[in-house]
Amino acid sequence: ALMRLNNDQSSILRTRSEQNSMPYPSHVQTVCYFSKHHDYDDSEGILRWQFTTTTEMYPCSILARESFRNDQSQQDKSDTHLYMVHVIIDDSTDAYVVNVPRYGIFFAEKAYQSNQLLKCGFRRFISLADDMVPESWKKQ
Repeated sequence: ALMRLNNDQSSILRTRSEQNSMPYPSHVQTVCYFSKHHDYDDSEGILRWQFTTTTEMYPCSILARESFRNDQSQQDKSDTHLYMVHVIIDDSTDAYVVNVPRYGIFFAEKAYQSNQLLKCGFRRFISLADDMVPESWKKQ
């Protein structure tokens, strides 16, 4: 489900209020690329999304969606919507961010929801011959 949701970059993402009637699967959450080093957009403390090479992703809620037509950029022609999101950085820090494009939002497993944690999951010990492991990896 995650791969399908993430691969469909042309899909319109549902806002938090739309998810009340059409929720995403219960094990899925939205996460946003976000760098904590943003400039404030205005005096209300709202940040403007900026493209960055950061790999920092934080849980986020999609609050609003705005349609736009971008005829000037060849690269972003597929982006027809921008989103306002609420990013949860940690228990005491959050941010409201506007102008987030679709490629800045992804779907991820909620904590402790993946199949790896199933009690009935298949697990088997796999051994390696000693000569397959470099000496530097072995305990002294």
